[in-house]
Amino acid sequence: MARLLDILLSTGMSLDDLGSLHIRRGETLITQGAESHAVYFVLAGRFRVERNGETVGHIEAGSVVGEIGFFTGATRTASVIAYRDSLALRLTREAYESHCARLPDLREAIIAELASRLADRYRGADTRTASNTRPRTLCLMAAGGAPVPERFTDMLMTALAPLADARLITLDIFRSSSGNLPPDSAAATDWFSRTERRAGLTLYLAEGGDDWQQACVRQSDQVLLVAPPGAPLPLSPGERFALTQTSPDQRRLVLLHRRRRPLVAGTRDWLRSRPASMHHHVTLRDTADVARLARFLAGSAVGLVLSGGGAYGMAHVGVHTGLYRAGLRFDVYGGTSVGAAMAAAFALGLAPHDVTRRTGDIFLRSGSLRRVTLPRYALLDHRRFDAKLAEHFGSTDIADMWLPFYAVTTDLTTNRSRTLRTGPLWEAIRASSALPGILPPFIRGDGDLMVDGGLLDNLPYRAMRTIKAGPNVLVSLERARAPEAHYNYARIPGRAGVLLGLLRPGLWREPPAPGIADTIMRSMLAGRTDHARDLWPQDWLLTPPLPDEMSFMNWKAAFGLTGPAEDYARMMLRDLTAHRPDLLEALRLGAESPSPP
Repeated sequence: MARLLDILLSTGMSLDDLGSLHIRRGETLITQGAESHAVYFVLAGRFRVERNGETVGHIEAGSVVGEIGFFTGATRTASVIAYRDSLALRLTREAYESHCARLPDLREAIIAELASRLADRYRGADTRTASNTRPRTLCLMAAGGAPVPERFTDMLMTALAPLADARLITLDIFRSSSGNLPPDSAAATDWFSRTERRAGLTLYLAEGGDDWQQACVRQSDQVLLVAPPGAPLPLSPGERFALTQTSPDQRRLVLLHRRRRPLVAGTRDWLRSRPASMHHHVTLRDTADVARLARFLAGSAVGLVLSGGGAYGMAHVGVHTGLYRAGLRFDVYGGTSVGAAMAAAFALGLAPHDVTRRTGDIFLRSGSLRRVTLPRYALLDHRRFDAKLAEHFGSTDIADMWLPFYAVTTDLTTNRSRTLRTGPLWEAIRASSALPGILPPFIRGDGDLMVDGGLLDNLPYRAMRTIKAGPNVLVSLERARAPEAHYNYARIPGRAGVLLGLLRPGLWREPPAPGIADTIMRSMLAGRTDHARDLWPQDWLLTPPLPDEMSFMNWKAAFGLTGPAEDYARMMLRDLTAHRPDLLEALRLGAESPSPP
């Protein structure tokens, strides 16, 4: 883009003469389906690309926009909407041909620019969630109109220093550096863009007059609202403007607490008044929480994703223990089915022996999964299982957990995976682990039917990618099974034989076919994704050893999996040290964080 501008400006024409446009945040530059009469060059700011109402990418300063329709004569294939206040250069077909005739190097420079864009697409860079998980500009605003605590700002900038080239811009800095430009002018937009190019992450402190606060909002990828504990404060004028200018996925909420504690209260009230895609609990008594927030903002937060797998889920305890003892810590946890239950336990800071004890109580001592009922709604009576989940996970709301957590379930109302990040924790785990046919679907207050998340996504790392950028440890309990020659279709009994088998349990030394639960679990895994082909460079996939002879529902044998899984984790860490020290270093970023309180 720099070469293009140099060529155009060599004629002595100004940007205004060339057709420079000042596009406000939320305004549309190109409309999908419209005729293609011009091509645009982004001078400053950022744009969102929408196709059929869905965001499919972002366009940064220095890019060409609308080139496909312009050069092919086709109608616009997507809409382009200003994500921030932006400047763009518009060239009509007549102006383009005129400039190319007078400037022989222009056409070659444009071709080079388009080739660079094509190369970026070929490399597969996914920009759809980049602004959500790794913002380049951030508006820092206090809830209720009070100033952002200076200690918080200082600690955040200190924590960001080793992670990103971060710069804080206040109203005084803007006035002195820009020559006191009006914050809402095109010249100010250009100043913002040039300033941002000199930093990896720019934070605008929205304290001052309304015009400055509004400029901070319009100029930012995300708004970071900083709030005190307690009941939500009334919205300030700056916040009202921010809520009208941004969608929830462009907002983060930080709740500042006096001290760290396992659980807080009232977070959902804040999220109702200020809907945000991500929220963080922070105390200023030590640096750990602010450092975690900084990793989220810099795109280096460390995540743990756990798959489903029935009784094999005890292997998650062994893997997590091995990683924890080696010094790895995690900023966010997620999973599905039994992986959701284990991820929740780890996020709550439960020790390995406590997780083992509670798991034994739920699945063995209570007999919650042995209560067969008339198979009208499911094979098992769910009530004792529900009661045990509620007993061990309590009435905790996910939003009140100190560390971020999510559970993935399959929503039968929409036929899609659904990520649960608020609401009672035990309900999310129950919804995520409702094996179809074995347990009844879980019905949330909104009436949606939810079953086991493994039905559509048994290793929900894509959900993690929508929450954050940065390295992830993925633990999969899926594996190929050897042919089971002892099964024999001809030996499967009819109703009388089944009743006889119930009266005489030792009648069959080897079952003629897998049980119902085992068949359902294995059917759910049959269409699994080839995860290894979908991994990003900072994803580390672990597949702990699992015995072939053990069934998915054999909880008696499950507790013997933790030791081998822990040994496996230590072995894989040695391998990572030898072959991917860069990834190990990225994973260790969270090591300074203490366990959950």
